[in-house]
Amino acid sequence: LLHRHWEFHLMWILRRGQAVGRGALDASAAAAYSGPGDIVSGATTWASSARAYTAAFAATAAPIMDLRDQAGANPITINILTTGFADVTAISNWVSANSVSTIKIAKLYDQTGNGNHWTQATLANMPTLTLSALNGLPGITCASASAQRLDTAQTITLSTTSSYSAVAKRTANFTTKQSAIGTQPTFPIGIGFEASANTALSQYNSSGPTVAATDSVFHAMQGIINGSSLSMEVDGASASTSPAISTQTNQGFRLGRDQGGNFPLDGIVMEVGVWTSTAFSAGNITSINSNQHGTSGYNF
Repeated sequence: LLHRHWEFHLMWILRRGQAVGRGALDASAAAAYSGPGDIVSGATTWASSARAYTAAFAATAAPIMDLRDQAGANPITINILTTGFADVTAISNWVSANSVSTIKIAKLYDQTGNGNHWTQATLANMPTLTLSALNGLPGITCASASAQRLDTAQTITLSTTSSYSAVAKRTANFTTKQSAIGTQPTFPIGIGFEASANTALSQYNSSGPTVAATDSVFHAMQGIINGSSLSMEVDGASASTSPAISTQTNQGFRLGRDQGGNFPLDGIVMEVGVWTSTAFSAGNITSINSNQHGTSGYNF
């Protein structure tokens, strides 16, 4: 009888351990990487110095950016890890091995597969990489005095139903000028910061809705063009307006200022993307905002 009692007790322990093990596996599965492209597919161009557009892209361990040192030498290509995040160790090892004092960004790879990469050929105009910009992840730092920016080729059409997305912060010149995060040139069209403290905007022809966005703090930002209306969402808060909007053809996008060289940014961008034929729904906006703030994003 005693033997049967201990046999039963041992079976209970084993079954309990299996249940706990399954729970741990379930928790691990729940924590699997998910990028913004897993929430709303079909971006025209999307790039980041920190993380992957989708879980499928993460699985490829493909390039996400090309770096140079302060003299424009010692080029290196940094890949995404299968965890979904940038290979920070590879960057640190390269910095140490080559006595790099300033990390320059020559290229951000378009992770959508469309080939709309963001590049800069002039060393002085290359943004710098801040190695630990947000919770240990590297960010793209732009300085207005050096006209730092990255450009795509000018071959993209922006329709009247389009969306922008970014994670960024402004760090200086809070009231002297509008500051572009990602824009298309002519009017310009895009998202950035208003020429007033603690304010972000989505703009079309220099007008559009503004939302509170504390300066020197990172924000998840979505700008949506939906027919005749323009809206802006920052960390879950939104505003909208109704300007006249037209389709823009054969233009590119710029990170850090508009294509005319105006609206320079002093700040850090973690990611930027454009969906040229998709207007995010309210549900899309909420989900992407949550993703950017969550553990697959920047945990902020």
